[in-house]
Amino acid sequence: MSVLRVFVIAGSAEGRQGLTDAIRDAGAEVSGSAADVRAGFERLRSSPPGLVTVARSSCPDAGTLAAMLRAQQLETSVLVHADESANSVRTEVLPTVRVLIRRHLAGTAGSGTVQVVAIGASTGGPVALPQLLAALRGPIAVPILIVQHMPVGFTGPFAERLTRQCGFPVREAVTGAVPRAGEAWLAPADHHMVLKRTEDGLHLITHRGPPENSCRPAVDVLFRSVAEAVGSRGLGVVLTGMGQDGLIGARQMSGTGASILVQDEASSVIWGMPGAIAKAGIAARILPLEPLAAEILARVPPPPRLPAPSRPPSSV
Repeated sequence: MSVLRVFVIAGSAEGRQGLTDAIRDAGAEVSGSAADVRAGFERLRSSPPGLVTVARSSCPDAGTLAAMLRAQQLETSVLVHADESANSVRTEVLPTVRVLIRRHLAGTAGSGTVQVVAIGASTGGPVALPQLLAALRGPIAVPILIVQHMPVGFTGPFAERLTRQCGFPVREAVTGAVPRAGEAWLAPADHHMVLKRTEDGLHLITHRGPPENSCRPAVDVLFRSVAEAVGSRGLGVVLTGMGQDGLIGARQMSGTGASILVQDEASSVIWGMPGAIAKAGIAARILPLEPLAAEILARVPPPPRLPAPSRPPSSV
């Protein structure tokens, strides 16, 4: 059985050794280490590992590694953690390593298993969401459920704008709506949105329950309902936003075997919500918007093939 391979980048020899020992104790293989991003990139690109850890405090160019990997089309996750301290290793590095080990062994990230995509966003979301959805390049073969923190009176026009920009219908959710492939539903302002499974299938419920994380709608409410309704067949996506709404729900989704994707820090207006999930070790991938859309497409079923157009009979 294959083992998760991790490459360590940290400025000091003591820091690299401490990280190496902790990662090995967690059950992963450390494939190598380097003192800085440039040297590390040269060593790891010949045999990309599953994860690269980079200590931000000792590597000023830590944020460039993900871009360098993308430029070479290397499929490797990057975890930028605070420093080489035991606390950072315990609270940032090891949770991510353990989650990736479980997914590596279980193979839960396979394509075609997702039934619902749930997206949460806040500050910066009205710009990020159109970019992400447009990058899907048309409707996908599962429904998309969206919570965007937004004042009353704005979600309806925002859904209309998303429809125009993204090439598939985006609607304000209403109780009783049936989420279907190729369409998206946006939680209405001041209402939570819940996915519910009954004997008749999946449908949506909106309600004015208590705010969570000072938010209504709340990403946590949606994510918890997705975990309960579809379990490992959900896919959670968290975009730019202040605070940590979505963290608790993402934990519940992840606990069912579902994957959580988050927007990277460089492309986020505020890295509060996605950053909280990344730091908790729940994020399967941390990506800018365009690669994030590609990752979503890689995890959902392919769109149905249309029958080839019939040819008119040839004239003799």
